[in-house]
Amino acid sequence: MCSRESTMAKRAILMLLPTLLGIALTQENFYGESLSFRSLQKKKDGTVQVSFYYRENGRGSCKDQLSYRCEIGYCNNTEDSKPVLTDSSSSAHEQWCQSEGQARVAPLNNHSLVLKDTGCCWPPNVHGKTKWMAGGKLDLGYRSDTHTYNKIPVTATVAYLRVPQNCFTKLRLLAYDPDGDHVRCLFASTSVDSKVTLDENECTIKATGLLDVGLHVFELVLEDHPKRDVNLTYDDGSSSEKKAFNIHSGIHSTPFSQIYLQFTLQILYPAHNCIAGHVVPQYLLPTASHGDVRQASVGERFQLHIHAQASETKIMDFQISGPQNMAKKMTTGTLGNASVILNWTPALNDLYRLVPVCFTAETYESQSEMRCVIVMVTRSSTSEGKAVVKCSATQMTVSLEKNSMDGIDKNWLNMNDPSCSMSSNDTHIMATMSFNTCGTKLESHEAESGMDWDKNLARDFGMERPFMRPRE
Repeated sequence: MCSRESTMAKRAILMLLPTLLGIALTQENFYGESLSFRSLQKKKDGTVQVSFYYRENGRGSCKDQLSYRCEIGYCNNTEDSKPVLTDSSSSAHEQWCQSEGQARVAPLNNHSLVLKDTGCCWPPNVHGKTKWMAGGKLDLGYRSDTHTYNKIPVTATVAYLRVPQNCFTKLRLLAYDPDGDHVRCLFASTSVDSKVTLDENECTIKATGLLDVGLHVFELVLEDHPKRDVNLTYDDGSSSEKKAFNIHSGIHSTPFSQIYLQFTLQILYPAHNCIAGHVVPQYLLPTASHGDVRQASVGERFQLHIHAQASETKIMDFQISGPQNMAKKMTTGTLGNASVILNWTPALNDLYRLVPVCFTAETYESQSEMRCVIVMVTRSSTSEGKAVVKCSATQMTVSLEKNSMDGIDKNWLNMNDPSCSMSSNDTHIMATMSFNTCGTKLESHEAESGMDWDKNLARDFGMERPFMRPRE
């Protein structure tokens, strides 16, 4: 968050209506915003709780912060936290910054929650855009295929994207869906540069010619569509159906959710060399690939290593879009090499988050491509639990005791075969399958003296499991 005019109100009204969450924002230093969500949870009183995280991009002194509050009478049990500056430029040459805050609401509508964030103004830009709109729409139904609430697509960008005019060909955006749904990216506005195209299925912006030098504004919406028909049930007893998305038919299904993503791209004057690794930084191993999924555990330190090289210039910084309290330590080497280590220890309130982490390597002339990874936060890094296996002539049932794995949740487990699913009650997570489905392997062993056959199966098909793995 960056400095505002002193005459402007200090950002800030969050209004939650039964189907509308409005954030009245006014500023002149807005460079984009993204939302991410924790898995929807049902509280003991039966209400659904929605926790979301908002990141705002800015330029300047980055002192003032966005403040969220719920208008009295329109929501239940709303909590919000003051945004925290998560990263800012270490150089006076190009100022940029990003902050992250959190809000938690209990919607009064059983079917959907609509978030709407509007404001003025975008900074001066090539196409003269002023007003902006962010937010999204969430379906609050319980899915028949995953036996849980729908999970929202994960996306984010760094605060300040820039590239020399003659070096820009494409920009890959993060579009990860935890449920494995098809994510479709669309322009949210009809005023799009004629030299820009969007691959809706790959969520990649491409240039068909040289873009004008200056600041370009991009407003997108991400939708998640089921890959097969899914039934949804709601807390009021009603139900609905989502039809499978067919990428080839041109007939689009109704999405589970729609999440806005907006950001700016600065087109710089042409560079004398666009070969990666010279003026434009190039990533080196062991830098993560775009879209990688990493696991972190509550209370344990998570690390991410990023290495880059720009032999004709100097890497002055790494720009990071990440969660609060993620620290970075940068080192420089010879031949234009530089690296950064990101350290983050998830807290208990980060449990079950899918955290986007995006990064770029920065030089005075340019920056590397943006890459993003997803950090999945679980309670513990251990993977041993107590399972009981019961077999019939054609199938087997595996029951995992929840008490044997503190904090285990079936939402974070998958079968190797995504068409197979699990169920749960207050004490166990269960899966039933035939011997040739769901990734199981049938082997014949002679009985061994002193060995418990069920225990061997629990070992082979339990939490060391070929048939069960952490959900990615």
